[in-house]
Amino acid sequence: MKNGIRRSRGRPFPFGAIAHKRGINFALYAPLANEVSLIIYHPGIVESISEFKLNYKTNRTGQIWHIQLEGLSKKIRYG
Repeated sequence: MKNGIRRSRGRPFPFGAIAHKRGINFALYAPLANEVSLIIYHPGIVESISEFKLNYKTNRTGQIWHIQLEGLSKKIRYG
């Protein structure tokens, strides 16, 4: 757990950031990526809350990188 945010493997579909009962699932098509990080921001604030480096063994299915985060507001911003 990082900053009160719990992470899990997530699912490769659907693409984008999808909120559901257990948190927000993030899925990104990145066929040429060797590494992917997800950075979380509060709305209107420039500094990030957290950065999550995705593991290529557990957070990648084919060419899709994915992670699920619990404990986030649905209003967060990401990059």
